Amino acid sequence: MGGGGRGSLPHFKEPLMATRFIDKEFGADSSTAIANDATGTAKVRNLPGAAGLVYDQVDNQMKFNRNGTIVKVTNSANAETLSGAGSQFSLDMSTALAATVGGSGVTWLGAHRAIITGAALTQTGNATNAIHGVYWITGTNAGAFPKAAVLGEFHAGTTTADGAFVAMAGGGATARSMYGVASLDPDVNTTQYGLDLSNNSWTGGRAGAKVGYTTADILMSLDVALIVGGSSAPTNGVTGAGAAGPGSLFFMTGGTIKLYMNTGTKASPTWTAQT
Repeated sequence: MGGGGRGSLPHFKEPLMATRFIDKEFGADSSTAIANDATGTAKVRNLPGAAGLVYDQVDNQMKFNRNGTIVKVTNSANAETLSGAGSQFSLDMSTALAATVGGSGVTWLGAHRAIITGAALTQTGNATNAIHGVYWITGTNAGAFPKAAVLGEFHAGTTTADGAFVAMAGGGATARSMYGVASLDPDVNTTQYGLDLSNNSWTGGRAGAKVGYTTADILMSLDVALIVGGSSAPTNGVTGAGAAGPGSLFFMTGGTIKLYMNTGTKASPTWTAQT
């Protein structure tokens, strides 16, 4: 264990979860990992009642006390098995923001932040990322709700979110794309769609629950929008006004199927049928 120094680590007030580096004590052998037994629970000062994490240098695991049981912050080589009813997570954190938190300048606030840094890496076999989500459920999965490696959600009552996921480029940064795809197998592609905006991938939840797009299904650069409509033709000066720039497309999917293009302006679109 470290000697309790915080160094450059951020300080949190109780009862928020804090990262603690606490000395082993009670004459414990420093080569013995913290375990869930009478000796183990006494190896670290205040661990049984601590609202925080302890890094065990013996087995390189982050550990915490959960209702008197020492639990590891698990990884793929030391997986925790979840069982029983109800929602469960191996690691669950929640952060509440006070109305006056932050500042008038750029201030980052969040429940979790992962940063990966380096320079001039030389190994060609590296797959490098700050967060790696893996969905590894084999066989069938009877769950009727979304199944994903990473799930982003904006909750009921939220009206200010820019998206469930947002890609942001820092000043001076360059990248091949804001969103990309990759495959470890060069020959097999079993993904049905590159992008699914239909909300048809799951059938559970509330009856009739659907995702709706009030302005356009997709908004591209230069304000070019793709709008999927129903059986009614778009209305000039109304449909897509203020959002769908010149060149935007409207797909009429009911009645007489037609494709329309905005040949007017973004402020007042003119929808011209394409033949």
